Amino acid sequence: MKVSVLYGKKITDGKKLKGYVIGVNANGNRITTLACADKDENIFYADFKNVNSVRGNVTFGGECRESADGEPIRLGKPVFDCGGGFLGALSEITYEGDKITCLYADKIKLDYADTVIGDAVLIRNTARILKSDVKKGNRTIIKRGTPLTPEIMQKAESIGEYVQASLKCL
Repeated sequence: MKVSVLYGKKITDGKKLKGYVIGVNANGNRITTLACADKDENIFYADFKNVNSVRGNVTFGGECRESADGEPIRLGKPVFDCGGGFLGALSEITYEGDKITCLYADKIKLDYADTVIGDAVLIRNTARILKSDVKKGNRTIIKRGTPLTPEIMQKAESIGEYVQASLKCL
């Protein structure tokens, strides 16, 4: 699921409308609470572990909280590789259950485990990132700045450019 889809959704406790989602908070790699506002713009928080569904409206069971757990997730932060190169703006965060799995710098997919998040997003040195485009003939197959995830390496292997992709991240 995409975090951006949660923003603005109506939140209910089954039948009764409680308000709408104005923010998402995370602690480490876990989404912890949804920041919400009621019809009078009073802010309350819903534990993410009590969310039953995010299809249509967000439905949750349990009580509302007075305080947030974790830090607000902010899209739009700059994303840099370990050498200080700008990769783009943080455009999306995906999650499964309550666990954050991937971040996107514009259209570049990054594994959450390879990132450090603060005022900006930094890619750890352990992440293998392409330093130049992988090309086949005159066509660019994989763009510079793309991390070499297993999916990308499988794509490179299927088009016969596994070695080129491996060497261009050194």
